[in-house]
Amino acid sequence: MLEIATPDALMPGEAPKMTFDPTWLAISRAFQPLLSLRHQQPALPSDPTILKATIEKELAWIRKNVPEAGAPEVASIQKFEKTAPPPNEPGGDARGPGSWYTNPQTEAFCRMLGVENKVNPVPPEFRQQQPQQPQQPQPPPSQQQQQQQQ
Repeated sequence: MLEIATPDALMPGEAPKMTFDPTWLAISRAFQPLLSLRHQQPALPSDPTILKATIEKELAWIRKNVPEAGAPEVASIQKFEKTAPPPNEPGGDARGPGSWYTNPQTEAFCRMLGVENKVNPVPPEFRQQQPQQPQQPQPPPSQQQQQQQQ
């Protein structure tokens, strides 16, 4: 299905605002436990009623636990900032293996959803260098079960 939204007209001098879509957040949260960085991916449930129920359950969680009933402005969650120093700044011209740079936008997105950052996590040897982050909300039940099995 393709949905093309027509944005509301802006008043002169008013900047457009980007917000998260609650359904997209619910889908991201529902299927995050299936995200694997391995070549062989886990199978997606084939029963559409299970898929729909999973998304609906996570949508209820999103509306309850994410600001603005699950549709916060992107800028209120993800502060777009430099991830690593550019050339000609201290640390930007380093040769060879350098520091680890975890993407702060990915970290903020995962915190908002209460899920593990599987894409760009902070390696254990760099965790002491990272600023303390607020406590994450509870992960989806299927992810809790996976964590307990490990």
